[in-house]
Amino acid sequence: DYMEANGNVIKSFSSKKDKKKKEPTVNAKKGMNRFVWDTRYPDAKKVPDAVMWGGSHTGPKAIPGDYKVRLKVNGKSQTHAFVIEKDPRIQTTQADFEAQFDLLMDIRNRTSEINKKILTIRSIKKQVNSLTELMKDSGFKNDEIKDAGEDLFKSLTEIEEELIQVKSKSGQDPLNYPIKLDNKIAALVRVVSGVDARPTAQSYGVLDDLVSQAQIHYKKLDKILTDDLFKFNNMVSDAAVPAVMIVPSEMSKER
Repeated sequence: DYMEANGNVIKSFSSKKDKKKKEPTVNAKKGMNRFVWDTRYPDAKKVPDAVMWGGSHTGPKAIPGDYKVRLKVNGKSQTHAFVIEKDPRIQTTQADFEAQFDLLMDIRNRTSEINKKILTIRSIKKQVNSLTELMKDSGFKNDEIKDAGEDLFKSLTEIEEELIQVKSKSGQDPLNYPIKLDNKIAALVRVVSGVDARPTAQSYGVLDDLVSQAQIHYKKLDKILTDDLFKFNNMVSDAAVPAVMIVPSEMSKER
């Protein structure tokens, strides 16, 4: 575990490989081992296969200061303090480093926030679409549920398209399709981290404006989840839609 001076864990690494985290593993072989931490905090939440133009999900680097590292082996642990030194060639003050770090963390958290909303939307759309398609294929007819599902799907798509550019499928697509709020927020990382200096007032202003725009769509999403999805689920419950539906297989033709 790499920790801040107060004991808050920044990032943990293990000798056991975790395919989901995709983090480097710690060598646990007998004898002397070496592990290098890139000093970065955890990345922002990502939308799988999303195309980014100048945006970054990378977590900010730890600023100069006091830190701790803790090694755990077979139920026992040892903790040691260490220091990240400032590059002596630059004039950046500690206050400047802290201001830059705080803004980068805010951008990271806002990126995670909007991407979680996108993932929620896509999860619900997938479930609604799967249910209505399965009802159709199984012959379970209910026009009210079908229409409500289509309306719910459409409402969610309208919000999704404001949060992320759904048309971009390759790295060159943003040249033809404008980036959306998720990419605009993530793109601030490079602006703020480009130099070792206190962020400009414009950087704070742009983030505040983008977050305000996003929150308008968040409120619409909350209303849909509270009202429309609730009504849709009640329709499905009242119609006693089977938890498992049998889809008739196409009869093979005799030759």
